[in-house]
Amino acid sequence: MKTKFFKLVLPVMALIMAITASLAFTPVDKNNSMEEDVFAVYWIQRPNQFNCMPVTQNCTRINTGVLCTVFLGGQARQLFDVPNRNFPAGLPQNPCNILLFRPIWDVGE
Repeated sequence: MKTKFFKLVLPVMALIMAITASLAFTPVDKNNSMEEDVFAVYWIQRPNQFNCMPVTQNCTRINTGVLCTVFLGGQARQLFDVPNRNFPAGLPQNPCNILLFRPIWDVGE
């Protein structure tokens, strides 16, 4: 009984552990990584930079030439960021007035 166990089950377990270890220690391919496609909370000015409504979208502060917009209520609205994400948006010291752009990999769509 013991020899049958060692002959059949032990090699299968060793193979499963080897496959798991190889996948666990495979480096992430930075070119195909989904880390950059993280959606964050940005703001729409309604009607000004001190009254902001949060919206989840994929934008960047890097100027790609295409403004980051979202359709809301049937119209395109421009998104903005705040200077300090540690404070609520729309306060006099933290207005939502920093321009945002569509990421480079998202411009062609």
